[in-house]
Amino acid sequence: MYQTHDSKSPRPYKKKYFHPLPSFLPYFESDGFNQMNIHHLLKTYSPAPILYRDCDILGLIPLESDNYRHTFILYQNNFAYVNRPPYHIISQLLKEEIEMDFETYRKAFQQLSKSKTTVIPFATGKYSLIPLGPVRSKMTIWINPGQLVRMEPQKMKTLLYMTNHFTIKSDRLTRSLATRLSRGMFFQAVLKRELDEHSRYSHMHLLDYLDLPSTTVTREIIGDSRFKDIPFNKGDFHKSYEKLSIKKDD
Repeated sequence: MYQTHDSKSPRPYKKKYFHPLPSFLPYFESDGFNQMNIHHLLKTYSPAPILYRDCDILGLIPLESDNYRHTFILYQNNFAYVNRPPYHIISQLLKEEIEMDFETYRKAFQQLSKSKTTVIPFATGKYSLIPLGPVRSKMTIWINPGQLVRMEPQKMKTLLYMTNHFTIKSDRLTRSLATRLSRGMFFQAVLKRELDEHSRYSHMHLLDYLDLPSTTVTREIIGDSRFKDIPFNKGDFHKSYEKLSIKKDD
């Protein structure tokens, strides 16, 4: 298993594995990055032995060139890649960021939302990632819904424009994506409230509470929702998670 980033040694990591996004990135906005040009972008680099997590992740893109065993990790201004598929990265992030097991986290999410949905977002108080396909599939792309600028239908695909000019193609139609995006952003709000010591934000707009950029996508998804509109009650998710954890250990 790969290690997570040790904050005591960021410079060696950044120098060898944490690479700046190329200046030509905006020129790919019209077509979206594909497996071929991501492979071209990575061909001179080596996979990282550790997962750098001091920056919010914008996307996890599995690489076709190695039977989807490597994942391209997109940050705001940089990129890296590791020799693990996205689901393994998501599971590890949950353990490291909020000390939760993915399977129990999944069941708690389903129980709380009273839904058997398999579209489970990864969320912390800082950001969220949503799957564009089956959660456990090594081919599934994960994106950060709070960093989407706009979505553009293109035949039977949708172009997803990120805040850093990186564009991702999805096989899903815009309407289907909107449901997933909403689930990711609102569950990020649920998790942030769970971890927040204060609850004095009743009328604060969710964009401000989550510290998200105001884009076409985030404004459409969030609408006029405010802190008081966050689903469930504070503490509900952790209570559900703890009960399920106890059952699992019995």
